[in-house]
Amino acid sequence: MLKGIAVPSREEFALREMERARQHLVKRRREARQHIRAFLLRNALEEPPGLGDWGPSTLQALREMPLPTFPRLSLDNHLEEHASILASLAKITKQLAKATIDPGHGERIKNLRTVPGVGETIEHTFTSEIFRPERFKRAEDIRAHVGFAPITSHSGSGREKAWFRPVGQRYLRSLLVESAWVLIIVESTYRDFYNRIGNKTGLSQKAMTATARKLLILIWRTAVEGRPYRQASVN
Repeated sequence: MLKGIAVPSREEFALREMERARQHLVKRRREARQHIRAFLLRNALEEPPGLGDWGPSTLQALREMPLPTFPRLSLDNHLEEHASILASLAKITKQLAKATIDPGHGERIKNLRTVPGVGETIEHTFTSEIFRPERFKRAEDIRAHVGFAPITSHSGSGREKAWFRPVGQRYLRSLLVESAWVLIIVESTYRDFYNRIGNKTGLSQKAMTATARKLLILIWRTAVEGRPYRQASVN
């Protein structure tokens, strides 16, 4: 009557820890950039061209921006923190890319890359967080694990309500939603599904979540069946 739990091996655990460290660095990079923007805003300084891309020329413009002594020290501190985060992120991303080439991961990564909307970030996150995807026997199981299993409730003659319990792989779930936007652009079948749900509910957010749930199942089946992506009808 008791359901077993999956315990990652040492290698699987180490890979997952590396991926979560990368996620933490991505969060710190975003915060560091917010601090730089906030500094410019507080000091009524105009943002250099291309700040949204955070390219080398823009960062160099920030380093050369003429400022009084103390504001200069403050901005330099933010820039040094940002540079340190970028260096750590580049290092761990390189390590992850190397780790996923190992037997057992390389072929799976190759197949996942054929799925529209799936890039390097989501394929590494799925591979490390959903280790041994074959352990999920049904689509309902993987949906519940990630946090895409809707919960419904109704009372008496009241209208039935549905929502998602805030559990599961929150980061992977957010990546799936972002990737679903790409999927509906390049795949007409999923675009039609998105439009059908949106027209039925009147909520674009609900339609996108439903599409992301379909994308999760697509990725899972691609990983378990060990084959490249094949276009199929979406119900």
